Amino acid sequence: MKWDIKWWQVIALVILVIGAFLTVGSAQHQDQLLRTNLLTKTQIAQTGISPEQVASLTGSAADLASPEYLALKKQLERIRAADPDIRFAYLMGQKQDGTIILYADSEPLGSADYSPPGQVYPEASVVLRTLFAQGEKATEGPLSDRWGTWVSGFVPVTDPATGKVIAVFGMDVDAKDWNYVIAQACAAIITAALLIVVLVVAFNLAHQQSQREQRRIEASEEKFSRAFHANPMLMAVSTIKEGRFIDLNQCFLATLGYSREDVIGKTTSELDLFSDPALWDVIISQIKKSGQVHDFDVKVKKKNLDMLDGLFFAITIDVAGLPCLLMVIRDITERKRAEEALRASETQLRATLDSTADGILSVDKKGKVLHANRRFTELWQIPSAVMECGDDRALLDFVQNQLTDPNDFLKMVQALYDSDDEDMDTLNFKEGRVFERYSVPIIMDGARIGRVWSFRDITENKRAEKALLQANKQLNLLSSITRHDILNHLTALRGYLELSRQKNQDPLIAEFISKEEKVTEAMQIQIEFTRNYQDIGTQAPKWQNLEEIIGSAIVQLKPVITDMNFALNNAEIFADPLLEKVFYNLMENSFRHGDHVTCIDFSAKEMENGLIVSYSDNGVGITSDDKKKLFRKGFGMHTGLGLFLSREILDITGITIQETGEPGKGARFEMTVPKGRWRTTGNGA
Repeated sequence: MKWDIKWWQVIALVILVIGAFLTVGSAQHQDQLLRTNLLTKTQIAQTGISPEQVASLTGSAADLASPEYLALKKQLERIRAADPDIRFAYLMGQKQDGTIILYADSEPLGSADYSPPGQVYPEASVVLRTLFAQGEKATEGPLSDRWGTWVSGFVPVTDPATGKVIAVFGMDVDAKDWNYVIAQACAAIITAALLIVVLVVAFNLAHQQSQREQRRIEASEEKFSRAFHANPMLMAVSTIKEGRFIDLNQCFLATLGYSREDVIGKTTSELDLFSDPALWDVIISQIKKSGQVHDFDVKVKKKNLDMLDGLFFAITIDVAGLPCLLMVIRDITERKRAEEALRASETQLRATLDSTADGILSVDKKGKVLHANRRFTELWQIPSAVMECGDDRALLDFVQNQLTDPNDFLKMVQALYDSDDEDMDTLNFKEGRVFERYSVPIIMDGARIGRVWSFRDITENKRAEKALLQANKQLNLLSSITRHDILNHLTALRGYLELSRQKNQDPLIAEFISKEEKVTEAMQIQIEFTRNYQDIGTQAPKWQNLEEIIGSAIVQLKPVITDMNFALNNAEIFADPLLEKVFYNLMENSFRHGDHVTCIDFSAKEMENGLIVSYSDNGVGITSDDKKKLFRKGFGMHTGLGLFLSREILDITGITIQETGEPGKGARFEMTVPKGRWRTTGNGA
């Protein structure tokens, strides 16, 4: 069989193949561009997420009362509100068994799409699971879950101290129009390829002189007509000189709202087609110079006077010996709106950064400042002349010159080149200010392209800590000196009382001396007692294991009771370092006042209002009248301070204590630890 292949067929095939390759490349590029934009937004938004707050989450209903959870919830809501393209913003965690759960999301409570803390996410993909193991950012989608079809951007949240992934921050965009946007990006290439192919065919057929060639021309014109009228872009044929329409396709009529009779025979000026009346003259001038117009931005006026944004293409063609213009208008109205929305999104993002309480500075690997928010210039007291000169080196030099140790700045700069890790440090200024610095790398397409630093002024906090520490030292010193002097005087007083007893012969005076000795002894016991509690509130609260603390207190008891029961479930509570003395005081009171205590029980149970830590004995219990005065200062048969000070120690971190035992059946004290102030060993804080 002999193939009758024409030259124009080869050219058309080459054009189609090239067009196909360009279309695929354009689609891939547009897809990557959209993903890169989403990932960049996700990464920037992630800088506002505090790893310390995330680390405090338990992934359970207990988080609902946690200040850290509420703060993260508000931050996610602000991220969602700042960008209308983002449908969901959320934090995910991973249990030890590999289950993916939701820590928090941007949906308000009561929303149909709201996810409570700890909700299992069984739709988690391999990509999402891999993030917890490898700690690299990624995008995925379009994928569908119970909430819809999305393209997602994921950025890990890591522990600044260990670099371990503790959560994944994600943002979702609606993917129902994802492929449509990509197709729009490719439409120009496809249209141009088809148009060129049509023109090649038309050119070949126009040069055929014979009857047979004429029939082929007519057949080609028929095919062209079908392609012309079926084309999804606005197409029209007009005279060059006047711009009078002689043909147009259905898309042209439907899009602009005209009937065929409204347009045929009319000129562009008579229809007032273009928003700029002078545009037609510009088009004709370009046609005369090069024979074509390509990618010309136009605004086309519809019949109802609405405006359409378009890309204008035109070439000259011959219609029955008459020079004409083949016009193609690609509707890019939606693309323009998308571009405007993107610009608005970028504006909103910058506004969000400018509204933060922290100073933020982003720099690329070459030292070029990408963005510095308003708070940054305020914190660093940078003159407007430095910011406006456009010299990034001058700005960075100004920053370096304010620091006490230049090496702090060198470490910041070095991280631009050799670190993909997040880090945190403290910066000291020459004039005495102190900043907390947090830094994360900017990663794009798997490569580090720069770094984002956030700065927080903690000068007043440091000054307050220093002042408080100094005041506590002075108070403790004064207390120690005063206590020592009083004890010396009491020792002398007891000596004089003993001498008085020896010299006295009067029984009534002897009775007074005995009472005076008892008062003196009570005073000495109370003063000695205050030594053990002088450090209340002078040290920061910390997480303490109940079994370990109680064990340390038991060792100090004399005698030690061997019949003790523990059901503490590895609980830890956040309390003052003097917590050990609370349990010691409870046990000592049992021995001192319980009459026949032989057994002590310790337990911890989670309740709706928090963790209930219980202590009970099998002694005589506490009477109803004594219960009312139990925690009052001075009440009791010893110092009268033990239970009062125990309550004060617990109250530092919001823990309450009450006696709930039944008189005659033993004492029972219940300590209520608020949510967020307790955990079980292994859960982390």
